Amino acid sequence: MVGKNPDLKINHIVAKSNDGDFSFTPQIPKEETFAVYEKLPTDLKETFLPDITFYDVNEQLLEPLGK
Repeated sequence: MVGKNPDLKINHIVAKSNDGDFSFTPQIPKEETFAVYEKLPTDLKETFLPDITFYDVNEQLLEPLGK
């Protein structure tokens, strides 16, 4: 996963698959841009993780940055 964190507000992300078989919760580096990754399980049916939420250091949900 790659992205931008221009105000360094994002602490971590939770990304989940549609069927709930897989979730990914990386800590986000304190950099304006980031790339985080995790090896996917071999039995994963789909690699698209459409359910993505962003949290700050206080576990507060961050609104989408594009709003």
